[in-house]
Order: sequence, then structure tokens, then C-alpha cells
Amino acid sequence: MIVTLQDEVTAEIVLGTYLPLVPRWDDCFRWLIAAPWRTAEKHERFCVESLGSGDCLAHEWDELLFGQDNKLLRGIWFHVPETDTSSPEILTRWLDRPPLVGSLRLGGVENWGQERTDHRWLAPSGDYLAGVYEAALTPASDAFRLQIAPDLDLLFADGIFRGWLLTNPTCYMGDSDQPRPRVKDSNVVALVHEYLNIVSEPNIDAMLKSDPKLLAVLEDFHTRVKRLSDGSPEYDVLLECVEDMLDYYYDKKL
Repeated sequence: MIVTLQDEVTAEIVLGTYLPLVPRWDDCFRWLIAAPWRTAEKHERFCVESLGSGDCLAHEWDELLFGQDNKLLRGIWFHVPETDTSSPEILTRWLDRPPLVGSLRLGGVENWGQERTDHRWLAPSGDYLAGVYEAALTPASDAFRLQIAPDLDLLFADGIFRGWLLTNPTCYMGDSDQPRPRVKDSNVVALVHEYLNIVSEPNIDAMLKSDPKLLAVLEDFHTRVKRLSDGSPEYDVLLECVEDMLDYYYDKKL
């Protein structure tokens, strides 16, 4: 099956094989990565040795990188959008069907800039995290998902790439190279939801202007996370993220 990734960029679905890589919901929930590199230097080398959509320096685009020899998918690096979707029900068209398991083999176009997805969705239960394009909100006659790595699917509708889906996202919080057990603490899911709401537009613009109301919100959030923390890695990630926000936007260190 041939699918379209963007404009004239196509790929062939190759069933039965996928990336044996642990996804990482990293950099304070701003990035979703499934790739073999762990440092900026190795990422740059990985880009140079790959075909596809990749920006070794500025990282303005989403990355879909393929092998130069076999043109099979080698790794992804997606930006997690800062705007929540107003139509989460559209995700049911993909969730109602089990995923295909496979990979992608790049077609004729070997280099391009993959646009970032537009909308974010974290399920109320915390079971799913998705990034989708605006076009995903329109009706489609055929929708399916392709599992390219553990718990990580690419979403297609009418043969066109419409976004991505991560199952059990709290298991992949942070920079760990191993998935953690599924989070049973309901406080963690609620706090992740709250954090994502805080660092959404238009709050980001307000924080860039050092809005004092958002400073108070971040400080209160930090206090509550610290009080609820049982020392588990999920709380550590949340504390690190809010401390990074306070440092970056308000030059305040905790």
C-alpha cells in the first residue's frame, strides 16, 4: 500500500517489521522521539546519514528519517502541539480499529520539510496522546493506524498521513530508555493534564511577557506536585518541567 506523507512525498507500507525503539515523551512534554540517538551530536550524525524530513540544527520540522540504503524508516522526532483539539471525538475513527504493525519505505522524494501537527489530544484517562493535523478533523472514508514502534502509531485517512498516537504516554515521560509500568496514580494523570493546560496557547505568549498571574499558577502547581510526590519518576519529571518553565520564563530557580 502506498500512502502520502505530505504533498508529493509518498511511502510504501511494509508490514511485519517495526522500530525496536522505546518512545520518549521528552523535553517537558514538547517532543515525542523514537530514534537511536541520545545526544545532539549523535542526532546530527543520524540526520546526515538519513533521507527524509530532518533538520539537524534548527529542528523546525517534524522528523521522519529513513535509511539511505533500504529507505526504511529509522526514527521519528515529532513536536507535540501546544493547542488542544476541539474535536477529540475524531480520534475514535482510529481507536475503533486495531493497528497494523509495520514500517514505511520512502518513495521517490528523498528530502522535504514535514509540517508539524496542529492539535494535541490527551485522553481524559491518560491512555492516549495524539498530535493531528487540521485536515484530520474532516470526514474520511478510510482511517487506519500503523504501529511503527512500541505503543506508537502513525495515523492515516484516505491514504494520507494525518498525525500520530502514543498509547500509555505516562509510561514514556522523560528521557528514559526503558518504559515504566503503567501509572496507576490518578494524581499523575490529572497533573499532566493540568500542566499541559498551563503551557498551552495563549498562556505561552503571556509567560513570554512575564505575566505575574501565570507565575503564581506555576508556583502553586509546583507546590502541589511536591506535596503529592511519592518519589516516583513521574513526579520527578513534572517537578523538573515546572522548574524549567519558572527558570526560562521568569528567571526563577527553585
